[in-house]
Amino acid sequence: KLGKHPEISDRTRNGTSAQAGLEDARALIAGGTSVLGFPEGHRSRRGNLGQFRNAVFQLAIETKSPLVPVIIDGTGASLQKGNLGMRSPCITLRVLESIRTEGFEGEDGIERLKQIVHKKMASALDEVRQSRSLMAVPNGLISRAAIGLVVFSLISVAAAAAYVQAACITQPPTYSGSRALKQKQFG
Repeated sequence: KLGKHPEISDRTRNGTSAQAGLEDARALIAGGTSVLGFPEGHRSRRGNLGQFRNAVFQLAIETKSPLVPVIIDGTGASLQKGNLGMRSPCITLRVLESIRTEGFEGEDGIERLKQIVHKKMASALDEVRQSRSLMAVPNGLISRAAIGLVVFSLISVAAAAAYVQAACITQPPTYSGSRALKQKQFG
């Protein structure tokens, strides 16, 4: 059951009703198909978690379907908004624990569910970014210069060791021991 793309949004786009997309998504869920939704509705320029819209949460509550929050970090580096240049990013995808939607019916149900999901996703996104920053190479000019100096030093030591081995060890110096041994004939 691949290839379906119902447009579920809080907004009307190109004269089409958001309700039509919600109906398509409800039919897919009723047929046993999982539906993927992006609660922000758009990409952010800075990679921050934005404000969530209602449509995905309304759909989950109405169909009594669990929500499985997923965070995707690093995609902004591959294709930045307003820029056609493609880069190769380091992308992290983390699937969070599912959230049951029973008990969120009523007037404030959508808002409560949005707050819970937003809080869990923001926390997981912070964890991912902190763990990535611990493994990252420093990006400042001074840090790059220091790393370059260390690499240059290692290469210099390796070159000196290779020279010593080639010049001294493979051709040992001639023996200049005592005169008595040199003058004595063996044999």
